[in-house]
Amino acid sequence: MKRTAIAWRAAILAAFLWGSGIVNGQTPAKVPRVGVLSPTKSSEAASLQRLPFERGLRELGWLPGQSIIIEYRYAEGDIARLPALAAELVHLPVDIIVARTPQGIRAAQAATSTVPIVMAASNDPVQQGFVASLARPGGNTTGLAITVNDLGGKQLQFLKSAVPRLKRIGVLMNRQMMNDQDPQFFAGLSAAANSLGVAFETIEISQAEDIAPAFAAMEKQRVDAFLVRGDPHILEANIAQVVSLAATHRIPAMYPWRT
Repeated sequence: MKRTAIAWRAAILAAFLWGSGIVNGQTPAKVPRVGVLSPTKSSEAASLQRLPFERGLRELGWLPGQSIIIEYRYAEGDIARLPALAAELVHLPVDIIVARTPQGIRAAQAATSTVPIVMAASNDPVQQGFVASLARPGGNTTGLAITVNDLGGKQLQFLKSAVPRLKRIGVLMNRQMMNDQDPQFFAGLSAAANSLGVAFETIEISQAEDIAPAFAAMEKQRVDAFLVRGDPHILEANIAQVVSLAATHRIPAMYPWRT
């Protein structure tokens, strides 16, 4: 697995300085205003994103509500709302936009070519067309990038070592979250499955109400374990339900994030 990252703290600090005019020796005339564009629900646990983000700002000397103002905008799980929310932030105006997920980044880039945008985060911003390169992003976008090679294959290998009897796995995913990384993910997964003698099935959902039926489908297909694909819109927003159902159905699972 290869991970390439644009340093988060350095990127966001540089973007703040750029957006507030401090880089060229100007004295900011007002308190900087940051827009956070998120596809998730406003009821999302603050410990997942909001608290770590604000803690990082404090470590860099920015005090939310005092020396910096943060405008949170949540799409409440509806991706179609992101363009309007991005336009709203630009209209306020904000000095910088922190955008989550590829859909959020695209919405922010469509809304402005001048307001600095910080990605938090993109699987592969170069491949997805968000930046020109990791070393020289160009345009008005920078941030955090995670380039992962053969993640699907590595996950299956770990899962097989944890569950030796594994013969069939499921891949639980939100089809709306399909992106340019998926062919690479499934290519690695398929190669590992062939070498380990394991079959795999994709179990797709499109709304929260599909989660429980998805487990019934996995049980019917005699899935021995399953992988959860990254999805802040539905699966991560309802991760407690996913974990509970996995325990109820006694199906081992591997998740994309530590939380």
